[in-house]
Amino acid sequence: MTGQEQIKEKRRTVHSISFKDDDLKIIKLAAQQEGVSFASFLKNAALTYIRESLEYQRLVESGELKETDKPIAEVIGDFKDTMGKSMMAINDNNSRRLKRIEWLIEKIIFILFIFNPPLECSPEKDEAIVKLALKRTKKIMDEYKED
Repeated sequence: MTGQEQIKEKRRTVHSISFKDDDLKIIKLAAQQEGVSFASFLKNAALTYIRESLEYQRLVESGELKETDKPIAEVIGDFKDTMGKSMMAINDNNSRRLKRIEWLIEKIIFILFIFNPPLECSPEKDEAIVKLALKRTKKIMDEYKED
């Protein structure tokens, strides 16, 4: 045997893996983006997964990592969930505040229209002023809602 033949490792082909169509498309796309063949991509992914798994086990066994510590993917997933829930809570809170502000603005405009009527004030015209103030308030709020 020559030196080259001794260096060359024995290879075996394994080919009984099946994928769902969607998973297959994702793997093919990922392989394309990496610029490698489908088989090379799968082989590299499997080896990387195994190395990471072994490294994780080594860290747990050495005490550098507690077995109760979550893997980074799970931590990121939990973080995304927490952020999503926080954003929804912030949105709900802001929506309630905006509705209150809108209500207050409507009341303030109404009060301004009563105390700044376009007509001369007299006791007989108070009812007409209130009706006009309501009409002016409704008109402004309708225009505001259209914007």
